[in-house]
Amino acid sequence: MWRFVLFYIRKIKQAYYTACYRKLYILSNEQFPENELGKNSKLALYLTNTYIYDFKNDLAGINEEELKKFKKIADNDEWIKKTVSDLYRMISFSFIIDTNFKDKYLKKAKEFKADIEPIKEFKEITKLVDDVKKDSKIFFKEGRELNDKKYQQEIEKRISSIEVTSQDISFLLTLFSTLFLISGIIYSKLYFYLLGVNISDFFSINDYLASSIDTLIITFFSIAIGIIFYFLGAKDRLKTTIYEEQFSTESASRKKLFYNIIVISIVCIISFFVSYYKHNALHYNLLYPPILFVFFRFFWSIPIWQYFKNPEKIGLILMSFSTFIISLILTALTYSTEILKKEVKDDTCRVILNNTNIDTSNLVFITSNSSNVFMLDVSTKKVKIIPLYNIESIETKVPK
Repeated sequence: MWRFVLFYIRKIKQAYYTACYRKLYILSNEQFPENELGKNSKLALYLTNTYIYDFKNDLAGINEEELKKFKKIADNDEWIKKTVSDLYRMISFSFIIDTNFKDKYLKKAKEFKADIEPIKEFKEITKLVDDVKKDSKIFFKEGRELNDKKYQQEIEKRISSIEVTSQDISFLLTLFSTLFLISGIIYSKLYFYLLGVNISDFFSINDYLASSIDTLIITFFSIAIGIIFYFLGAKDRLKTTIYEEQFSTESASRKKLFYNIIVISIVCIISFFVSYYKHNALHYNLLYPPILFVFFRFFWSIPIWQYFKNPEKIGLILMSFSTFIISLILTALTYSTEILKKEVKDDTCRVILNNTNIDTSNLVFITSNSSNVFMLDVSTKKVKIIPLYNIESIETKVPK
């Protein structure tokens, strides 16, 4: 029975240690609000070791004047006095045979609270432990709220609200219009370049504008992704940086997020190669997550931000534009690969020519513009460009 009591006392000692540390952490931050959180944490840890294990650890990184002042405050805190005293009363209770140790720990308990009595029944211990565990949970919640408040104060010191003026709105509208046109040019040039065609010889500005409609969803999607990554990433990056500065360590959440993204990226890359191996299909969109991961991982590390007066706005524009370009390129690669794999049976359109001498049996429809129809010869994998005046009609095939 007493061996069990002794084992139980050793086990609950850690619970008391955790509760005392959490309480002392709150007290240290109340007493020294201007300190970094890490410094206050060291003060709390030092006193916790002193109270619970009667052990004085290294003073490295601790201000001795602050420690002296803080110990005086902690020694007079009613919760600390009662809790540490109760712990030594429990330890005293566990020594039923060795009266010397029993008296020693009871005397230690009275150093914190002189009017205490020895514990007489084991059920009193379980009640005290339950109370301390409840208190510990409350202190943990208060400590997190305290940390969040400190993070928010630091964030407000370092960044100001982004003011959006009417000029900014006009600029964004102009930017979107420009991206709209650029998307058509980039997409068409890259798409047909992969098919072996210099599209500049066959497209006018109006044709590029028309083709940009096909990339409209990509444009919206990319800009939205860029904005989301900017605001989430910038705030998370700043909060993580503040955490690391406050505690002089690397954030565990940063490590966890980093590893999770690596796993997702590896899965996407493996899926890309498996898809090619099994189905002979290159789904370039699977490479979007790992490419974005690499890009955003090093985006804020580029040594250019100190040269901008308003890096937040510039970062937002560059991030949106970059996600847009990446998405556009991967989409063009995917579509060009898919069209090269098409067979006649896969064609969704039937092109009827005026000139019946031209054999269209091996041709599949790609797209058209204001002056030409573009078709792929499935046997040679080359693009055939037919002027519109040779086209009698283009009919949509009814799926079977």
